[in-house]
Amino acid sequence: MSNLPKITKSALLRRVNRKLAHDQEKVIVSRIDSDAYREFGRYYLLDTHANRVIGSHLDLEELARDLGVLGAAECVESAGDEVSR
Repeated sequence: MSNLPKITKSALLRRVNRKLAHDQEKVIVSRIDSDAYREFGRYYLLDTHANRVIGSHLDLEELARDLGVLGAAECVESAGDEVSR
């Protein structure tokens, strides 16, 4: 088991959305039993100004690293995904 600091997916989502808010964007989490889940995946990107989907089937951890909100010395708890259902 890794000794890296762990962050929950819900905390990671808050970090990502704080960063994206500057560009009027937001990551949305789809419920697994929803039409949005089937069409856009678990995580998708919404342009909050135009109210339209601009990215789908996102990898939240990869997006967070690309945005610089998840450091190399941090890892994401895998069980955190269950919380947002």
